[in-house]
Amino acid sequence: CNGAFMISRLQSVVPYRRWLYFAASLTCVAIIAFALYLQHYRYMEPCWLCYLQRGGVLLTGIVCFFAAVQNPKLLGLRVYAALVTLTAGGGAAVAIRHLYIQSLPIEEVQNCGQTVTMLLEEMPYFSALLKMLEGSAECWGQEPVMGLPLPAWTLLFFSAMIIFAWGLAFLF
Repeated sequence: CNGAFMISRLQSVVPYRRWLYFAASLTCVAIIAFALYLQHYRYMEPCWLCYLQRGGVLLTGIVCFFAAVQNPKLLGLRVYAALVTLTAGGGAAVAIRHLYIQSLPIEEVQNCGQTVTMLLEEMPYFSALLKMLEGSAECWGQEPVMGLPLPAWTLLFFSAMIIFAWGLAFLF
């Protein structure tokens, strides 16, 4: 009986799913703004994997924005949940790779002085993406934010976005 009450309370949120998706897209904007703040005012230079995670946040925000604008019904909610899973899942995979690289001893991490711009200019895009996923020494030595490395925060965010999207898809 108590479980049915909780489900009915959660389903009362459904009419507000447009605003929830809009809030999720604004959260993505806030995360990108915070990353830019760290880069330009705290002088934490992003590595290649940081840029890929920013891309995942940006794509997830775009998907959430379109979901808010369209305000889909049952099938559309599940399609948007799958798209959020695709974009956030890709970002989560990059965050896991980033955390793995940070867990290695610095001697085992390759050092490459190329910037992302140089890499994209010199190589085809797919080859540059594979090179970025290898990581570099720049990925290794970042200071934690509120006790956790930035990739851990983005992994938590991507996981929450996937749970959020599927929660809305099945509460319809």
